[in-house]
Amino acid sequence: MEREVLIVGVNHRKAPVEIRERLTFSDGLLEKGLRELATLRPVDEGVIVSTCNRVEVVVATKDGDSAIEALTEFLASGERIAREQLSEHLSVYRGREAVRHLFRVAASLDSMVVGEPQILGQVKEAYATARAVGAVRSQLD
Repeated sequence: MEREVLIVGVNHRKAPVEIRERLTFSDGLLEKGLRELATLRPVDEGVIVSTCNRVEVVVATKDGDSAIEALTEFLASGERIAREQLSEHLSVYRGREAVRHLFRVAASLDSMVVGEPQILGQVKEAYATARAVGAVRSQLD
């Protein structure tokens, strides 16, 4: 079975700042979140892109439907946000659409300010952190 690239998360287009702030992985929470992400059964590899305008989880999976459910629960987990409230603002990208979205984010074409120079660095840093923690191996390279 072939792996699918999948992105589940919130961004400035669908979620107000209050929702994005509750989901952010800041203050050392990124590494912990990546370790937890790596334990999710339908997830083979994963990266968390957490900025002021988005919190999106990029994964490689063999079971996209199960991964969407698991990632929605992962983002809502703990005291962060009620799953029902999260679902109202959630964006899901699959396959080529996910890859295209990720490149648009990295190129700052999906930013509040198009051409914003920091986003590429943030995506690269998210990837490097995921790689260092062992949440990324070969598929998302």
